[in-house]
Amino acid sequence: MNKRLYQATIILALAPMLIGASIFLIWLVTRDDSLINFGIYGTLGCIVSVVASFVCLVIFLWKERAKKARLILLALGAIALILINFPIGSFVVKTVINMTTQYVLIVENVSQQPVKDIEITTTNFKDTIPELAPRQKVERKYHFSADGSLSFKARIKGQSTEGVLEGYVCGGLSGEKRLLFTDEEPFRIEEVKKIN
Repeated sequence: MNKRLYQATIILALAPMLIGASIFLIWLVTRDDSLINFGIYGTLGCIVSVVASFVCLVIFLWKERAKKARLILLALGAIALILINFPIGSFVVKTVINMTTQYVLIVENVSQQPVKDIEITTTNFKDTIPELAPRQKVERKYHFSADGSLSFKARIKGQSTEGVLEGYVCGGLSGEKRLLFTDEEPFRIEEVKKIN
């Protein structure tokens, strides 16, 4: 019976890690938004699992209290396994929040001329790309913290051009746009479609 209690402790401690990591990895590959909700509700199950793991460990320790040396090693191993769930869970949650509130801008020069002095601006920041050679592209990732519009300025063929990438941005906004500099027109803005 006591061996089963210790096994239950280990299984209940491993379950949140394995289930949480599986949901996270599947979300990372598919970017299916329903998995975020599943992960949020799954967190409650993980908390129950961790509490149950502690309860099993306490009962096991109480029943095995006569075997002190072996008991201490088993207890320390189980406690470490249970507690490691918290930093792993925290890492997964922070990574998901970071990735789902990230705005990606791909700036690409498909023209035959270099594009110079590209400035991407919003209320609280300015990002500068000094020069973009023909057929060159760069990817920028932003996390907005204030309300405002997202716009750009650039020089192509000695002429200044500017435009609005997003009329309104705010904290937590995610998305992906492509800013193309072309020979036919000074620029073109394209929405990058999310594939699920």
